[in-house]
Amino acid sequence: MAVKLTRWFIFSIVVALLPIWFHLYRIPGNEPLALLITSCSNGELLLMTAAISGAALGALIGSGPNMLVAKLVVGSGCMTLLLLASMGFAYVASTPGQDILLTPEAITFGSLAIFAFGIVSSGSCIALAKY
Repeated sequence: MAVKLTRWFIFSIVVALLPIWFHLYRIPGNEPLALLITSCSNGELLLMTAAISGAALGALIGSGPNMLVAKLVVGSGCMTLLLLASMGFAYVASTPGQDILLTPEAITFGSLAIFAFGIVSSGSCIALAKY
């Protein structure tokens, strides 16, 4: 189980974050928070969350009928995050600079929160897919 989750984390999460890390490296400046806001204020993490959640749901749906209630709960949570991330990105992408409530900081921190929950729910799907 630990080997499967470690492999999933390295090849799904870390590899998915490489473009953002490379972008952070290329942006001039040295304050980490400002660099993070500059790099993630267009909703990129929302796209990554949707992709990671979709892949985890695919693994969960293809698994056996054991622990069905747990799989339904975790799968529903993951699907909810997938929908939130998708709708959030659509909203951010369609209103660039037009919405006064959507500051770059709000987009970045909202994206980070959804991404963090997406990692937890996707990891849970991957863990339960074994059963």
